[in-house]
Amino acid sequence: MPKTAVILYCEWHGSCPFLEWLDELPVKAQDKCQVRLERLR
Repeated sequence: MPKTAVILYCEWHGSCPFLEWLDELPVKAQDKCQVRLERLR
């Protein structure tokens, strides 16, 4: 798989909706998301 740039959107005041959503997930789901994001790198 070719490398893919992952760009996170941040609000003007510095919050990142994706990271806020990710923090609300159970730890096991967070780990799965992290693995998939790492595969893009």
